[in-house]
Amino acid sequence: PWDNYQNDPPGPAPAPRITGDSVRVTFVNHATVLLQFDGLNVITDPVYYERVGPVQFMGIKRNRPPGIQFADLPKIDILLLSHNHWDHLDIETVQKLCQRDAPNVFCTLGVKAFLEEKGCRNVTELDWRQSAPANANTTIHCVPAQHFSGRGLLDRFGTLWAGFIIDS
Repeated sequence: PWDNYQNDPPGPAPAPRITGDSVRVTFVNHATVLLQFDGLNVITDPVYYERVGPVQFMGIKRNRPPGIQFADLPKIDILLLSHNHWDHLDIETVQKLCQRDAPNVFCTLGVKAFLEEKGCRNVTELDWRQSAPANANTTIHCVPAQHFSGRGLLDRFGTLWAGFIIDS
């Protein structure tokens, strides 16, 4: 069984940008990681709400708060979404990032329409083994992963799941 809720204080705000040959990787929580390199800020599967599920008051409750406060996140340039499970595609957090930063969003097959319906723009949908440029120096590669997708009882395997390789 999980321990009781751990109310750890958040870490310090990350730098706005990392340039040169440096790379900074900041674990935020669960599958949320902030990657900073080449002047880019990339975030994976961001989840900032207390609960994940179809409705906030009934969803699965997180065991500890995010390691960085949302307000302390630097401007996000690239958002990577590996699949549509509630604990990886927290639509409220994604919408806040899309509204605040208008990042380039890379997602798996079948997820783009959902994101655009929720107000996200600059969405690139990728199949396994497909690649797309994020900018002149950075390419996102979509790679197979052993997992599955689904947000409800009847949509299992309805969209793709994947990992990403960032070539920069």
